[in-house]
Amino acid sequence: MEESNKRLYEAASRITAALADGLRGVVLERGHESSLVMDELLRKSGLTRVIKKWAHENIVVYYINVNMLRDYCLYRECGGKPIHEKDVCLRECINSRYAELVKAIKNTLKETASNANGL
Repeated sequence: MEESNKRLYEAASRITAALADGLRGVVLERGHESSLVMDELLRKSGLTRVIKKWAHENIVVYYINVNMLRDYCLYRECGGKPIHEKDVCLRECINSRYAELVKAIKNTLKETASNANGL
């Protein structure tokens, strides 16, 4: 296995393990090779809009963009609801769709890492 592909696979494993543990993100040291590999993995997987990056001083945080899910729920699921029901609808929709989103992220990362490894 090529070294760069191995690093992509390890980055994918790190994110999927964090998601499996119920975490909504991963914190890495800024400028460290692992953050550069994470950027490459997200770019190759097409998840840069779903998993966002926030950098501050010496840390980088990669987290699930819940706003994207919120917008989906607001316009697709709760848009026609009366104003007094929207908050409850939005909360329920995000909670129910979040697990689906996490599963899709895990599958996409595994597939990207496997394709990079030539499996």
